[in-house]
Amino acid sequence: MKVVIINAHIEDSLGGSEMQCDLIAQGLTSKGHDVIYASVGKFRLASYPMVKYKVLPLNLDCKNEVALFLEHELPDIIYWRYNRKQLKHVVMAKELLRIPMVFAVSSVHDSMPISFKGYSKGYGLKGFMKQLARIYRSYLSLNLIKKVDGISVLNSQLLHKLPNKKQITIWNAATLEMEHFEWERPYVIWVANIKQIKRPEKYIELASRMAQSSLDLDFLMVGDIHESIPYEVMIQDAKKLPNFHFLGKQSPELVNGILKSAICLVHTCEPEGFGNNFIQAWLQGCPTITLDHDPDGLIQRNDLGFVSRTIEQMASDVLDIFLNKELQKFKGDKARNFAKQHFTPEALTIRVESFLKEVINSKVHN
Repeated sequence: MKVVIINAHIEDSLGGSEMQCDLIAQGLTSKGHDVIYASVGKFRLASYPMVKYKVLPLNLDCKNEVALFLEHELPDIIYWRYNRKQLKHVVMAKELLRIPMVFAVSSVHDSMPISFKGYSKGYGLKGFMKQLARIYRSYLSLNLIKKVDGISVLNSQLLHKLPNKKQITIWNAATLEMEHFEWERPYVIWVANIKQIKRPEKYIELASRMAQSSLDLDFLMVGDIHESIPYEVMIQDAKKLPNFHFLGKQSPELVNGILKSAICLVHTCEPEGFGNNFIQAWLQGCPTITLDHDPDGLIQRNDLGFVSRTIEQMASDVLDIFLNKELQKFKGDKARNFAKQHFTPEALTIRVESFLKEVINSKVHN
């Protein structure tokens, strides 16, 4: 099976969907499939010597380049995981060449008929106009998504939000590769790219609340700042807290090392899909305390941590798991065992491979 994967590449942009596409490309290649990774986005390397599959640049804004690329490669199927941006030329070309295509939903906004990410008055008229443009683009992209042959979503709550008939839930995965990490004091950890939907201010509020106690506990934050206004100023102010430490952007391997020794992962992101940080934490035996997002109800149903609902309760949950080592170990062990059954790269590869073959066969018979 020849597969073209379209997304930004993890060597260019360290994000959740890029991590998943790299794992899928590695997995399919290891099973003997021919994988072409079409690297898109603003920042692309000249070469990718660290990967075992072919990576080629693709400019999605150029209609002729997209058409010639797909005509030359002529894959059995396209696996798209680049949100709803710049779909037009790929969908037009795949229709002409009769190539089946899977649209992989990366967030809750991908699955909305009309995507709206919310508007903050702090961004002014310019921000408001950008939101209107986003709504218009999402309306146009909906008609393009209707032409794809299969939809994969990150959790079952996102199934059938889009009108396509062939849909499946495929959970993310994470690697167990780890870099050693040491910290002098016990700590909890927050991991995400820093932007509005991740609500880093909630974590800083939690750290500020806990700083008023005499706990020997630090609050570490890991992530790349994607929205400099207002978060650079917010983080600089938070650094004045005695228990808050900003570590910036880190590799997935070092994040695994940080999670392995953490008291817990604190999660404040808005409900969006299925964060890699959950899976990374569980595979390292790190329980999760989430503000309100519990994908597929897995945390409550399988006792993998706490769903706090409020900052006040979150502070109480952090205190409970910090003071009760047996509770921490119990939930951490359950998380690790559950993750090893469901969230390995091998499991991800099997599910994606099976769905791609199903979509190809369905297209052939139609």
